[in-house]
Amino acid sequence: MFSFPVESIFDPELTEVNRMPMSVPLPSYGSLDEARMEIASPKEICIDGEWKFLLIDSPFSAPYGWFNSEFDDGEWDSIAVPGVWTRQGKGDFPHYTNIVMPWDGLEPPNIPEQNPTGLYRTTFDIPQEWKDKQIFIRIGGAESVLMVWCNGSFVGLGKDSRLPSSFDLSSLVKEENTISIMVTRWSDATWIEDQDHWFHGGIHRSVFVECRDQIHIKDLHLTADFDPEDRTGIANGAVYISQPEDGYELDVRVETLSGDLVAEERSIPIPSNISGTPLQQLLGAYQFKGFCAEFKFNSLAINPWSSETPCLYLLLVSLIDSSGKCKEVVKQKIGFRRIEIASRRLMINGKPIIIYGVNRHDHHPITGKTLTREEMRIELQRMKQHNINAIRTAHYPNDHQLLELCDELGLYVVNEANCESHARLRSIALDPRYQHAIEERTKRMVARDRNHPCIIGWSLGNESGFGPAHVAAAGWVRKSDPSRFIQYEGALEHRFSLNEVEGYKKSQRPPEQLERFTTDVVCPMYTPIDEIVKWAEWAESTELDERPLILCEFSHAMGNSNGSMVEYFDAFHSIPALGGGFVWDWRDQGLKEISDNGRAYWAYGGHFGDAPNDANFCINGLTDPEGIPHPALSEFAWSSRPVTVVRGDGPYIVISNRRSFEDLSDLLCRWELLINGEVFNSGILDVELSSGQKKQFAFPASIESTTEGEVHITFYWQVKNDTESFKSGHIVSWDQVVLHERQEVYPPISTRDNQGEAGGNNSYALGDISLEVNEENSLTGISFRGNQIMSAVPTCCVWRAPTDNDGVQQGWMAEISGIRQKWKQEGLDNVTILNRESEVIVDDDQILLTLSREIHGSSAFASHSTTYSLTKKGLYISELVNIPEEWEDLPRVGIRFEIPDSFGQLRWFGRGPNESYPDRFLSQMIGIWESSILEQYHPYVVPQEHGAHHETRWLTIADEAGLKIRISAPELFSFSARIHHDEDLTTASTIAELEHRNTVEVHIDKALRGLGTAACGPDTLPKYRLDSGPYSWDWEIVFESTE
Repeated sequence: MFSFPVESIFDPELTEVNRMPMSVPLPSYGSLDEARMEIASPKEICIDGEWKFLLIDSPFSAPYGWFNSEFDDGEWDSIAVPGVWTRQGKGDFPHYTNIVMPWDGLEPPNIPEQNPTGLYRTTFDIPQEWKDKQIFIRIGGAESVLMVWCNGSFVGLGKDSRLPSSFDLSSLVKEENTISIMVTRWSDATWIEDQDHWFHGGIHRSVFVECRDQIHIKDLHLTADFDPEDRTGIANGAVYISQPEDGYELDVRVETLSGDLVAEERSIPIPSNISGTPLQQLLGAYQFKGFCAEFKFNSLAINPWSSETPCLYLLLVSLIDSSGKCKEVVKQKIGFRRIEIASRRLMINGKPIIIYGVNRHDHHPITGKTLTREEMRIELQRMKQHNINAIRTAHYPNDHQLLELCDELGLYVVNEANCESHARLRSIALDPRYQHAIEERTKRMVARDRNHPCIIGWSLGNESGFGPAHVAAAGWVRKSDPSRFIQYEGALEHRFSLNEVEGYKKSQRPPEQLERFTTDVVCPMYTPIDEIVKWAEWAESTELDERPLILCEFSHAMGNSNGSMVEYFDAFHSIPALGGGFVWDWRDQGLKEISDNGRAYWAYGGHFGDAPNDANFCINGLTDPEGIPHPALSEFAWSSRPVTVVRGDGPYIVISNRRSFEDLSDLLCRWELLINGEVFNSGILDVELSSGQKKQFAFPASIESTTEGEVHITFYWQVKNDTESFKSGHIVSWDQVVLHERQEVYPPISTRDNQGEAGGNNSYALGDISLEVNEENSLTGISFRGNQIMSAVPTCCVWRAPTDNDGVQQGWMAEISGIRQKWKQEGLDNVTILNRESEVIVDDDQILLTLSREIHGSSAFASHSTTYSLTKKGLYISELVNIPEEWEDLPRVGIRFEIPDSFGQLRWFGRGPNESYPDRFLSQMIGIWESSILEQYHPYVVPQEHGAHHETRWLTIADEAGLKIRISAPELFSFSARIHHDEDLTTASTIAELEHRNTVEVHIDKALRGLGTAACGPDTLPKYRLDSGPYSWDWEIVFESTE
């Protein structure tokens, strides 16, 4: 079956058999006119589709002769290619791990004997015109090892599941052909593909058969540079030919995408074999670079490429034979830009930039990891629409089509090698058996993707320790492609890691020689804000490190997360040595499944019986698994907005254009003047600012000095015209300026001509409102016109359904992570409320009910006193809660009550429209917002706290009959109103488990803990945590009816 010892398949020193060297994907055409057309190459056949498939237990249990053309596969299943078998009902399932390997008790390179293996078979025909050509097969990606047969003959083997493997079929093909491919799920390579993502199995990228003439263009190495001084382009290239042939030449053209000529060089000779006398051969050996022809264009009149201006050109290379006939044309879209690291700045085209980036996995909730080109385009457009300008391809090279789209749409890319050995982070880096594989993965990545203008840097991998292979790979990249920077977090992990004994104490030191050689940027992960600021101030003041700091991962977006994101971005903008970073990560990696009750949910580790697993640690995106934004994505977009507006001195505002290259001529500035949240006036502000410019402007509107209440001006920057990524009217920036502050003055209600009425021992009424009490005068209900509105009456609440940052509730991490453990130990999730004292005072104009209670946890209690002042118009309530020291850093301090679910409409004056929290609220503008109660639900993959609204002034909740409950307070407060209660959100592990209650749970919070990013990174900053001690506040309930 194999042409080599079968036991060597899983030897880490064997990375390929007969695999062709990696090269740039170059579509080939027969003429210049054909190449200029936006069509697929006629020299390629895509053989995607339905293949025959058999899943077996191991590669050694395959049916005899299964790869032969005449083998009967009639009883086999069908499978979609591309597409992993773990998502196609074949009896083998996805397996998620982050830190641990998907098995126990083994050390590298060993793998389980049970090794699900897929056998694939398909047929294809060779066109008559392909006869006597060279024929290749290119398999875009297969997890984890693939072996190929053609017409019964073994062709080759390839490892590296995230890059293509190509093989020469020329000697084996005939008119009708059978391709057979074996893919094993596990291999020695799995140990260096331990990448915080689902383990699948199968062919997950497209498969092509290609033909070329015996003499053809084999590869193209290009550097498209831009000189910011004279603003011209420089193109250097080397074209590699498959074999020498006397008289063959190259023509090279650079054109605009509309076909206008930019530059041309004709009749470039191709070197032939070294020949002649011994002396001539000796001299030739020092000059011969292979069968390649070089070209160079200087001083090109071009527009440079950047994320703001993704201007592309078409490079056309024609192979001309000795008779002057065009034998082949290859094309490549190119962009001219210069990347530099200088004085702790990342420079593009001579200007410093800030990375507003995300880490991106290949993920699809249905297929697992296979996306169409159009799905990739939509994903990237959504990134652009939220002011993301960069991607780190975590933690492997993405499909080359994604890079083509990044070229087109304008996204910087740090391209990362397919290497992570998290479970054996240090040992594998030092294991000589893996050195070649680690090096090779970087080299093959660069060889495939080197011509993309979007790629600004190469990453040598992720969380793979630091060893000789990384240093060797860095050296190869520096020689092969000096036009980009190199980054590798592993080279400095020992200086920027809380896992180390000394934490960050070593960070403020000059880099050692090997660290500096291996990474051109300081690229730690999850470093706290204060630590990156201290490093940047040290670096700027001492100049002992010339590299910028760009966080390879930060602001871990797990569930309701990304607290203090704005503080990170403020640091990026305040200290030049901080060059930005990449949020972890873009998309929740949930897989769509249907529960036993017929409801859809997002599966994560453990849902497929996969053990060991890391539970929901794959659920950490700014969007849900389908790409629908989570609320935190709005905070990202605001933090990275290209235009800012702040209050200046006197009647002025200061507008800053944060863009590095473009002015604001493509944007329309619309403003609204709001008085007490209502739009009072609006208009258009004419603003002209070049890139990087800041300017003072007069207020676009004025108000009377006697105007009472809060006054704001909100500025919206909208795209004027449709582009590749934006529709006309899309808002890219927004800000709000305060003209008149809120006055926290709140007179209690008093209506002296109302008559109080005692309703017996169980109620006290005044007008339409009654307070229902028990024999001890403890409040049991609040009614309006005889209808009970609050059966679950206002009580003190100190619990929230834990967010993932409060503590992961699934898997082994549930026992060790987060503040949630402390909360539960203190019994805050199951407090007992004891009524201690109560008093009722009834007079002509009000009823005073005073209650004293204790909220008991497991070992301490809080005291809570409440005074209800009932008038005909409403209830004025004063609260005092004393939190014991044992409860320091608790979830919330506030009031909880329930109302019937008939109250379904919500309106509030405060921040909106999305949820907001103390450390994630600035993207939400102050105004009057409306929503249904159902719309307040946000379906985080794992149910948890959500829907809060920070800095609220008042809210109303209305039913269909026109009855409104109006709640307000003299001080700002937070509220939430949800059909799912804390109890449900606390216990549910998927959204399918949530049931609609028949009551709405309402929280009115004096204080609410921030979100932080403690699931992986810094906890909530101290200023957003809740101390022990007294909390006092007042609030009011008013009932309004249209009847």
